[in-house]
Amino acid sequence: MRIEEDIALRLQQGATPSQLLSEGFRKSTVYKVAEALRSQRAPAPPSLITVELRPDRARYQPGEVAQLTFVLHNNSGHDLYIFQVGIRPEWIGVSEWMPTTVRKLLGAGDAITLRFTVPIPGQLPLGEKELFTGVQGQWVGPQSASPSNDVMWTNALILAVQRPLAGPSVFIVHSVSDMSQISRLEAALDDNGFRAIIADSETGDQAMNQTDFLVAVLTHPTRLATALQEIRAGVDRGKHLVLLRDTSLGPLVPLADADLPWTDVDFSRHDNFVVVDVLSTLTGVVAQRMALQKKEQQDALGAILLGVGALVAGIAIGRGISGTGG
Repeated sequence: MRIEEDIALRLQQGATPSQLLSEGFRKSTVYKVAEALRSQRAPAPPSLITVELRPDRARYQPGEVAQLTFVLHNNSGHDLYIFQVGIRPEWIGVSEWMPTTVRKLLGAGDAITLRFTVPIPGQLPLGEKELFTGVQGQWVGPQSASPSNDVMWTNALILAVQRPLAGPSVFIVHSVSDMSQISRLEAALDDNGFRAIIADSETGDQAMNQTDFLVAVLTHPTRLATALQEIRAGVDRGKHLVLLRDTSLGPLVPLADADLPWTDVDFSRHDNFVVVDVLSTLTGVVAQRMALQKKEQQDALGAILLGVGALVAGIAIGRGISGTGG
């Protein structure tokens, strides 16, 4: 099952977007799937105001300054007199925002372009950040309400606080029962500048050929046979392997694959040393490869350890997933 399919199924079963985000699914993916499901159920009336975000770069790092362009659309049949427009990044309080005075009449169906300079805190963790746009104004017309100080907020936009895509590419093979595990790994790699491709029925051999590393996360018998086939294909193509396997799956792996460089992990344990053991093993696996890289790539290769380590930490400590339960 693909990540988007898993998210759609969970939403249809009653899970909320905020619940899926807390489990580790990426914000942009959850919002995309949720919006698609809403449009399928019934045609909803358009929001009175909508905003497009046009950043000057695709990615920003902590400590940088983002130059952001917003296009504000008035989708209503009434004019809107705007007093202020502002933004609220997720790293400031919910009662705060960064407003600018506009004082402009925005006609029905019209749009206005606004620009904001947003400093990104230097200690902000990497990841997708929510950015809300607020409009304070007054609808003009015979049916309009009286003036109000309330701010109209748009849906969340996504600002990418991530390292540039400069590291090796990674093909992710998995056998899990919970796709949020793979989503966390993909996000950790992407945040640290790695292009990650997740193995599924649509990726194919050509996608694997475009990557440098093959990282496998096997926690559950689900999809195990397919994952082993993908690992064998990676071996045939000379991919550098990082293979994480739950200890309970050892007996299920054929003897023909027993000599592969497995790292056996008890994903059901909560102790911190599980993460330490995994990181130590991964360090040894990539040590030779790191020695062959240029200096500027060494830091990037080291980030693979952080990305995979963040996944294992989330599984072993935060979620306590058992070897037979994924």
